[in-house]
Amino acid sequence: MSTTTTATATATASSSSSSSSIPKSTVSSAVINQGGMPTALQSAPARCEFRGGIEAYCTAASSVLAEEDGILVVCENSANRNRVVEGAKCAGLEILEVVGVKGKETRVECLFDVYVMKKVGISSGGDDDVAVASRIATTTTTTEISVRDKEGQWTSAYADVLEAMSIPAHNLLA
Repeated sequence: MSTTTTATATATASSSSSSSSIPKSTVSSAVINQGGMPTALQSAPARCEFRGGIEAYCTAASSVLAEEDGILVVCENSANRNRVVEGAKCAGLEILEVVGVKGKETRVECLFDVYVMKKVGISSGGDDDVAVASRIATTTTTTEISVRDKEGQWTSAYADVLEAMSIPAHNLLA
């Protein structure tokens, strides 16, 4: 169930070496699907749709991605999978891979998904909408990982993700 909550957020910042401040900005509404309004101004836009939903992010990315090798990686709540697919399609993006992420192996549902996308390659002959939609639907691979196992320890798959980000993790596994 999606509810729209009206919220006001203001931001000011000052440094000890300067008396300048960031202009105040007001957000008139945000889409909150679960939980309350975030209180941290820096992280709130990552948790609520203050700056547009996944559809707007797909459209913005598509306008600047390189045709040949531009890649978009974006996370979205697993409850919004249909919105991601539709947003990608409308923006001319092809979903190459989806990684569903569970907080714990025992959970049935994923918390969020990580999507890897690229611009749909248009051949010199010009593809029609049906051909483009067909490619989008047939090229996606989907996997799932869990952050923690039944005992609450990091899984090997999650440790692999951390290691890929240069965060030592495998040495911490039991």
